[in-house]
Amino acid sequence: MTSLAQLQQALQNSIVEANSKLAEGIVTDGIDSATRLGIYATAYRLRLIEALAANFPRLSNFVGVEAFSLLAQRYLERHPSRTESVRWFGDRLEQFLRDEAEFASQPWLAELAQWEWEIAAAFDAPDTAPIELQALNVAPEDWPRLRFELHPSVRTVRLATAAVRLFREMQSGVDAPTDPGADPSLLLDKSQSYLIWRQDLDVRFREQADDEAHALTLVGQGATFEALCDGLCDWIDAEHVPIRAASLLKTWIFEGLLATVTIEA
Repeated sequence: MTSLAQLQQALQNSIVEANSKLAEGIVTDGIDSATRLGIYATAYRLRLIEALAANFPRLSNFVGVEAFSLLAQRYLERHPSRTESVRWFGDRLEQFLRDEAEFASQPWLAELAQWEWEIAAAFDAPDTAPIELQALNVAPEDWPRLRFELHPSVRTVRLATAAVRLFREMQSGVDAPTDPGADPSLLLDKSQSYLIWRQDLDVRFREQADDEAHALTLVGQGATFEALCDGLCDWIDAEHVPIRAASLLKTWIFEGLLATVTIEA
Protein backbone atom coordinates (compact mmCIF):
# COMPACT_ATOMS: atom_id res chain seq x y z
CA MET A 1 0.00 0.00 0.00
CA THR A 2 1.36 3.42 -0.96
CA SER A 3 1.90 5.76 1.96
CA LEU A 4 0.93 9.43 2.02
CA ALA A 5 4.59 10.43 1.96
CA GLN A 6 5.17 8.30 -1.15
CA LEU A 7 2.15 9.84 -2.87
CA GLN A 8 3.36 13.33 -2.02
CA GLN A 9 6.82 12.54 -3.36
CA ALA A 10 5.33 11.07 -6.54
CA LEU A 11 3.19 14.18 -7.04
CA GLN A 12 6.21 16.42 -6.52
CA ASN A 13 8.24 14.44 -9.05
CA SER A 14 5.41 14.63 -11.57
CA ILE A 15 5.20 18.42 -11.20
CA VAL A 16 8.92 19.21 -11.04
CA GLU A 17 10.11 16.71 -13.64
CA ALA A 18 7.01 16.91 -15.83
CA ASN A 19 6.56 13.13 -15.96
CA SER A 20 3.23 11.32 -16.03
CA LYS A 21 3.99 8.25 -13.90
CA LEU A 22 1.38 9.31 -11.38
CA ALA A 23 -1.35 9.75 -14.00
CA GLU A 24 -2.65 6.18 -13.68
CA GLY A 25 -3.64 6.75 -10.06
CA ILE A 26 -5.48 10.04 -10.57
CA VAL A 27 -9.26 10.18 -10.62
CA THR A 28 -10.41 11.69 -13.92
CA ASP A 29 -13.95 12.81 -13.02
CA GLY A 30 -14.52 14.58 -16.36
CA ILE A 31 -10.94 15.86 -16.68
CA ASP A 32 -8.26 13.45 -17.85
CA SER A 33 -5.35 12.79 -15.50
CA ALA A 34 -2.73 14.37 -17.80
CA THR A 35 -4.67 17.63 -17.81
CA ARG A 36 -5.02 17.58 -14.04
CA LEU A 37 -1.27 17.07 -13.62
CA GLY A 38 -0.61 19.71 -16.25
CA ILE A 39 -2.52 22.30 -14.28
CA TYR A 40 -0.26 21.79 -11.27
CA ALA A 41 2.91 21.62 -13.38
CA THR A 42 2.04 24.80 -15.28
CA ALA A 43 1.16 26.68 -12.09
CA TYR A 44 4.44 25.55 -10.51
CA ARG A 45 6.51 26.84 -13.43
CA LEU A 46 4.62 30.11 -13.63
CA ARG A 47 5.22 30.67 -9.92
CA LEU A 48 8.94 30.10 -10.36
CA ILE A 49 9.06 32.48 -13.32
CA GLU A 50 7.30 35.09 -11.15
CA ALA A 51 9.78 34.41 -8.35
CA LEU A 52 12.73 34.87 -10.72
CA ALA A 53 11.30 38.19 -11.90
CA ALA A 54 10.85 39.22 -8.26
CA ASN A 55 14.46 38.33 -7.49
CA PHE A 56 15.72 40.21 -10.57
CA PRO A 57 13.22 43.06 -11.09
CA ARG A 58 15.62 45.43 -12.89
CA LEU A 59 16.85 42.73 -15.25
CA SER A 60 13.25 41.80 -15.97
CA ASN A 61 12.42 45.44 -16.64
CA PHE A 62 15.49 45.84 -18.86
CA VAL A 63 14.81 42.91 -21.17
CA GLY A 64 11.01 43.23 -21.07
CA VAL A 65 8.30 41.03 -19.57
CA GLU A 66 7.89 38.66 -22.52
CA ALA A 67 11.62 38.24 -23.18
CA PHE A 68 12.28 37.68 -19.49
CA SER A 69 9.55 35.03 -19.34
CA LEU A 70 11.23 33.12 -22.18
CA LEU A 71 14.63 33.58 -20.53
CA ALA A 72 13.23 32.30 -17.24
CA GLN A 73 11.71 29.24 -18.88
CA ARG A 74 15.06 28.34 -20.43
CA TYR A 75 16.80 28.90 -17.12
CA LEU A 76 14.28 26.67 -15.35
CA GLU A 77 14.93 23.90 -17.87
CA ARG A 78 18.68 24.11 -17.26
CA HIS A 79 18.54 24.73 -13.52
CA PRO A 80 15.40 23.38 -11.79
CA SER A 81 14.73 24.82 -8.37
CA ARG A 82 16.56 22.90 -5.63
CA THR A 83 15.77 25.13 -2.67
CA GLU A 84 12.82 25.24 -0.31
CA SER A 85 12.52 29.01 -0.58
CA VAL A 86 11.93 30.85 -3.88
CA ARG A 87 14.13 33.63 -2.48
CA TRP A 88 17.16 31.62 -3.54
CA PHE A 89 15.85 30.61 -6.95
CA GLY A 90 18.15 32.25 -9.46
CA ASP A 91 21.52 31.69 -7.82
CA ARG A 92 22.89 30.38 -11.15
CA LEU A 93 21.30 32.99 -13.40
CA GLU A 94 24.45 35.05 -13.75
CA GLN A 95 26.47 32.04 -14.96
CA PHE A 96 23.59 30.91 -17.18
CA LEU A 97 23.62 34.30 -18.93
CA ARG A 98 27.39 34.06 -19.38
CA ASP A 99 27.26 30.54 -20.79
CA GLU A 100 24.32 30.78 -23.19
CA ALA A 101 25.47 32.13 -26.56
CA GLU A 102 22.28 34.13 -27.05
CA PHE A 103 22.93 36.14 -23.90
CA ALA A 104 26.73 35.99 -23.71
CA SER A 105 26.95 38.54 -26.52
CA GLN A 106 25.37 41.04 -24.09
CA PRO A 107 27.59 40.66 -21.00
CA TRP A 108 25.74 43.44 -19.18
CA LEU A 109 22.84 41.04 -18.72
CA ALA A 110 24.95 38.65 -16.63
CA GLU A 111 26.48 41.53 -14.70
CA LEU A 112 23.10 43.11 -14.02
CA ALA A 113 21.93 39.74 -12.69
CA GLN A 114 25.11 39.48 -10.60
CA TRP A 115 24.59 42.99 -9.23
CA GLU A 116 20.95 42.42 -8.29
CA TRP A 117 21.80 39.13 -6.58
CA GLU A 118 24.56 40.73 -4.50
CA ILE A 119 22.34 43.69 -3.57
CA ALA A 120 19.65 41.30 -2.33
CA ALA A 121 22.22 39.17 -0.51
CA ALA A 122 23.54 42.25 1.30
CA PHE A 123 20.01 43.11 2.42
CA ASP A 124 19.41 39.56 3.67
CA ALA A 125 22.76 39.27 5.47
CA PRO A 126 22.71 38.64 9.25
CA ASP A 127 22.50 41.61 11.59
CA THR A 128 25.79 42.36 13.32
CA ALA A 129 26.74 45.52 15.18
CA PRO A 130 29.81 47.12 13.52
CA ILE A 131 32.76 48.29 15.55
CA GLU A 132 33.24 51.94 16.41
CA LEU A 133 36.35 54.08 16.12
CA GLN A 134 37.37 53.63 19.76
CA ALA A 135 37.93 49.94 19.02
CA LEU A 136 41.25 51.05 17.48
CA ASN A 137 42.50 52.44 20.77
CA VAL A 138 45.25 49.84 21.12
CA ALA A 139 48.94 50.03 21.94
CA PRO A 140 51.16 51.01 18.97
CA GLU A 141 53.08 47.74 19.18
CA ASP A 142 49.82 45.81 18.71
CA TRP A 143 48.81 47.48 15.45
CA PRO A 144 50.68 45.10 13.12
CA ARG A 145 48.76 42.17 14.67
CA LEU A 146 45.29 43.69 14.35
CA ARG A 147 42.90 41.45 12.47
CA PHE A 148 39.47 42.56 11.27
CA GLU A 149 36.29 40.77 10.29
CA LEU A 150 33.99 42.25 7.67
CA HIS A 151 30.33 42.86 8.34
CA PRO A 152 28.31 39.94 6.88
CA SER A 153 26.62 42.25 4.37
CA VAL A 154 29.86 43.41 2.70
CA ARG A 155 30.32 42.41 -0.93
CA THR A 156 32.83 43.50 -3.55
CA VAL A 157 31.99 43.21 -7.23
CA ARG A 158 34.14 44.02 -10.26
CA LEU A 159 32.20 44.79 -13.41
CA ALA A 160 33.25 45.31 -17.01
CA THR A 161 29.93 46.80 -18.15
CA ALA A 162 27.59 49.62 -17.19
CA ALA A 163 25.38 47.24 -15.19
CA VAL A 164 25.23 49.65 -12.23
CA ARG A 165 24.08 52.46 -14.50
CA LEU A 166 21.39 50.18 -15.89
CA PHE A 167 20.38 49.22 -12.34
CA ARG A 168 19.94 52.88 -11.42
CA GLU A 169 18.03 53.66 -14.61
CA MET A 170 15.67 50.71 -14.22
CA GLN A 171 15.19 51.66 -10.56
CA SER A 172 14.20 55.21 -11.52
CA GLY A 173 11.84 54.12 -14.29
CA VAL A 174 13.95 55.00 -17.34
CA ASP A 175 12.87 53.06 -20.43
CA ALA A 176 15.19 50.27 -21.50
CA PRO A 177 16.93 50.76 -24.87
CA THR A 178 15.20 49.07 -27.79
CA ASP A 179 18.50 47.62 -29.04
CA PRO A 180 20.96 47.38 -26.13
CA GLY A 181 23.33 45.26 -28.19
CA ALA A 182 24.05 48.31 -30.33
CA ASP A 183 24.98 50.58 -27.42
CA PRO A 184 28.80 50.73 -27.06
CA SER A 185 28.48 52.73 -23.83
CA LEU A 186 27.37 49.57 -22.02
CA LEU A 187 30.95 48.29 -22.18
CA LEU A 188 33.40 50.05 -19.86
CA ASP A 189 36.86 51.02 -21.06
CA LYS A 190 38.23 49.58 -17.81
CA SER A 191 36.59 47.28 -15.29
CA GLN A 192 35.41 48.95 -12.10
CA SER A 193 35.27 47.60 -8.56
CA TYR A 194 32.21 48.32 -6.42
CA LEU A 195 31.50 47.93 -2.73
CA ILE A 196 28.07 46.84 -1.49
CA TRP A 197 27.00 46.80 2.16
CA ARG A 198 24.05 47.44 4.43
CA GLN A 199 23.65 50.11 7.07
CA ASP A 200 20.65 49.36 9.24
CA LEU A 201 17.98 48.54 6.62
CA ASP A 202 19.55 50.53 3.79
CA VAL A 203 21.68 48.77 1.18
CA ARG A 204 24.43 51.08 -0.01
CA PHE A 205 27.03 50.85 -2.74
CA ARG A 206 29.84 52.92 -4.16
CA GLU A 207 32.81 52.67 -6.45
CA GLN A 208 36.13 51.51 -5.06
CA ALA A 209 39.66 52.46 -6.04
CA ASP A 210 41.71 49.42 -6.97
CA ASP A 211 43.98 49.70 -3.95
CA GLU A 212 40.99 49.82 -1.60
CA ALA A 213 39.36 46.84 -3.32
CA HIS A 214 42.60 44.87 -2.89
CA ALA A 215 42.95 45.91 0.75
CA LEU A 216 39.35 44.99 1.58
CA THR A 217 39.80 41.62 -0.10
CA LEU A 218 42.82 40.99 2.13
CA VAL A 219 40.77 41.90 5.20
CA GLY A 220 38.08 39.47 4.11
CA GLN A 221 40.73 36.78 3.80
CA GLY A 222 41.85 37.34 7.39
CA ALA A 223 44.96 39.43 6.80
CA THR A 224 46.50 41.33 9.67
CA PHE A 225 47.01 45.09 9.52
CA GLU A 226 50.66 44.47 8.72
CA ALA A 227 49.71 42.20 5.80
CA LEU A 228 47.19 44.78 4.64
CA CYS A 229 49.93 47.40 4.53
CA ASP A 230 52.21 45.04 2.64
CA GLY A 231 49.43 44.53 0.11
CA LEU A 232 48.98 48.27 -0.36
CA CYS A 233 52.65 48.51 -1.31
CA ASP A 234 51.69 46.83 -4.58
CA TRP A 235 49.60 49.90 -5.44
CA ILE A 236 51.19 52.96 -3.83
CA ASP A 237 54.59 54.10 -2.59
CA ALA A 238 55.59 52.58 0.73
CA GLU A 239 55.95 56.01 2.35
CA HIS A 240 52.26 56.73 1.73
CA VAL A 241 50.98 53.34 2.89
CA PRO A 242 50.50 54.12 6.63
CA ILE A 243 48.35 57.18 5.92
CA ARG A 244 46.34 55.36 3.24
CA ALA A 245 45.79 52.32 5.47
CA ALA A 246 44.68 54.48 8.40
CA SER A 247 42.36 56.46 6.11
CA LEU A 248 40.77 53.28 4.76
CA LEU A 249 40.20 51.89 8.24
CA LYS A 250 38.56 55.13 9.35
CA THR A 251 36.29 55.12 6.29
CA TRP A 252 35.36 51.46 6.75
CA ILE A 253 34.47 52.01 10.40
CA PHE A 254 32.34 55.08 9.67
CA GLU A 255 30.52 53.13 6.95
CA GLY A 256 29.98 50.15 9.26
CA LEU A 257 31.99 47.67 7.19
CA LEU A 258 33.94 46.08 10.05
CA ALA A 259 32.26 43.72 12.52
CA THR A 260 35.14 42.82 14.83
CA VAL A 261 38.76 43.66 15.56
CA THR A 262 41.10 41.35 17.44
CA ILE A 263 44.81 41.20 18.21
CA GLU A 264 46.49 38.12 16.81
CA ALA A 265 48.26 36.16 19.51
